[in-house]
Amino acid sequence: MTSYINSTDSNPWDQMIVLSQKVINESFQNMWEVAQLDGDSPLTHYERTTRGGEYLKFDVGAPSVELQVVPKDELLFFKLHMTSGSCFIYLSDDSNDDSHIDWQINDWVFAFSVSIAQKTVEKESQEYKDFKNRSGLLNWDFSLACLFIDTSSSTKFSEELSSFGDRQSDYNTLMTARSKGVFQSFVSEWVNVMAASGCNILGYSAQASADTSDQYQPTFPPTLMDYDTYPWKATPTSANQDNLDTNSLCYLMMSNFTVPATDAVTYSGQWTDDQHGGTYVLNRSLFWPWMFTVLRDVVKSMVPVPDVPTLYWDNTDPNHPYASRMEYHFGDNTASDDSYKFVSTGPGQWSWTGVPLSQSNKVANPNDSSDYETIVESTNVPKPGARKCSVPPKEYLTQDTYTKTRLIAPVSGGTLSFTAGQEQISLTGKSTFVVRVDHSRKKNPT
Repeated sequence: MTSYINSTDSNPWDQMIVLSQKVINESFQNMWEVAQLDGDSPLTHYERTTRGGEYLKFDVGAPSVELQVVPKDELLFFKLHMTSGSCFIYLSDDSNDDSHIDWQINDWVFAFSVSIAQKTVEKESQEYKDFKNRSGLLNWDFSLACLFIDTSSSTKFSEELSSFGDRQSDYNTLMTARSKGVFQSFVSEWVNVMAASGCNILGYSAQASADTSDQYQPTFPPTLMDYDTYPWKATPTSANQDNLDTNSLCYLMMSNFTVPATDAVTYSGQWTDDQHGGTYVLNRSLFWPWMFTVLRDVVKSMVPVPDVPTLYWDNTDPNHPYASRMEYHFGDNTASDDSYKFVSTGPGQWSWTGVPLSQSNKVANPNDSSDYETIVESTNVPKPGARKCSVPPKEYLTQDTYTKTRLIAPVSGGTLSFTAGQEQISLTGKSTFVVRVDHSRKKNPT
């Protein structure tokens, strides 16, 4: 992947976090491996028995998710992997009917739809304080939400994505609606235990509640968040396909308290591939105004500014009685908000031009006021009849010939370029000063 910049479009979203199905499931695998060190974790073993003697006992394998992109009625399905165990469930509610299943569990997968939900984390809680310290958003006023897998509403069991090992045929033919319901209720209780232990937490979302940020802080806390799935396609015209590791879950974010007209993201190109399982996207409409502000201050702080030239009557050499020295400093601290702006010259290319700057000094012969010298030090100050040009044309061989015949304004300016795929910004600049010295005195009457 060299660059997806020219083949993708995150509009209308200000920011996106795109995570492939592979990355999500690798994270679940890591979480499951860590949980094996805790014998009480619901990710190791679970068992539940009712008063009637029905039970479900199983060892837990690494869970996983399958993202849905055709159709998007359900964003994702959660897959509970039961590596081994047993279950005993009655087939009927009739107390006189003893028909039941008494099965050994061997490599079962139970799939059900889930949604991503969020709940507010109170600002007074330790959880909120810990996140604020870890994130570095100490100057932000934000609300914090915990993102988690929610099965409390609209949960749907998927027989197509589930499998029951050597009991698959028996499940299809022997299981009644009643026994299926009991089995699913056991699984739901396992999910509740997962939630109580924090194993269903996906992450945290900080949403700004007021604009109290430092303008130079390179962070754009969202003010609105949504979710969507995103298909991977070999070509733009390829059909969406479920169960691809490169299909993605998208966290869609808005900043600056704006609300988009849609709650989805339109396909525009690949965000992930086999080598890149996740992508963070910052919309150029949000990034460049911020970056221009930062880079404009860099330019202002580095541009050379003329100071009042040093000039005094010396008369050590009668042929050159005035002594002088050019002076300058770095940093145009008086620049207005309209100066040093970046102007687009092409994709990923901009230019900037300096402002007219000039300083002068005038000193007279202490013995003859008609004998004086004036020095003007300037940049970007057009001369009468000047034609803009950054360098003297080649046909003018000397600076003297150049200034007398062409009278071109000295230029301060530069370029800005962004190299897509390398995340590299190049900022250049130069300043050309012109120093004009005029010596005026009475002509010798002889």
